[in-house]
Amino acid sequence: MTPAIRWTLVVGVLALATLAALLPVVNSSDERGGGEDLGPVRAAVDVQPCPEGEVPARDLRGVEAVCLEDGSTVDAGDVAGADGRPT
Repeated sequence: MTPAIRWTLVVGVLALATLAALLPVVNSSDERGGGEDLGPVRAAVDVQPCPEGEVPARDLRGVEAVCLEDGSTVDAGDVAGADGRPT
């Protein structure tokens, strides 16, 4: 292997290592929590507020979900709250 090829490989490996080290830092700016105020945008598109407290299971009637245990389809309104926990 000639010295030129060796140095080319060394520089390439260092460039990849630098990219791998800096990539998480660049992507961390995309995380939630801060930044712009979304209140005016929410008002403009008329987003409904999140429900407070427990959601009645009757609101989930007709919503089909896949059971993770066996893959069957279930009505979410029938199974929501069946274990006594709030939905």
